[in-house]
Amino acid sequence: MDTFEIAPYVGMGPLKLGSEKQDIIDILGEPDTYLDRDSVTQLHYSGFCVHLNLDGKVEFIAASLDEDYSVTFLGLDLLRAEASKIIELVSTQYKHDENDFELGYSYVYPDIQVSFYRPTVPENENDNDGKYFQVACVAEPGYWDRIA
Repeated sequence: MDTFEIAPYVGMGPLKLGSEKQDIIDILGEPDTYLDRDSVTQLHYSGFCVHLNLDGKVEFIAASLDEDYSVTFLGLDLLRAEASKIIELVSTQYKHDENDFELGYSYVYPDIQVSFYRPTVPENENDNDGKYFQVACVAEPGYWDRIA
């Protein structure tokens, strides 16, 4: 299993922010689909979504659970460790956006341009729905301000 370590302001493993589209294709192959929307080109893979800005440079990388790789940050597998443990560890070092309208589902850490997302929030500690994040992301500086 390959490991893609999130490095704030740098990227996710070999996927680097600021890279060209061809750099991503050289690493992941041809995307399953391309989507051009709202001045952003998105490259979709089975476990990754990569956004290119108007200059054709990578500005955002998102990963979802895939059996072929893990996505790590601060020593935790972000898509296999419990969300509560990830929030606790990351929030001891960085501040998440308290005004995020999806807070609970989404945790955005603007100081490091890293975020995590889950579509549901557990109702109690025995509820497995929402127990794990489904997406981990890293973005270039200022990304979250631009899309807010």
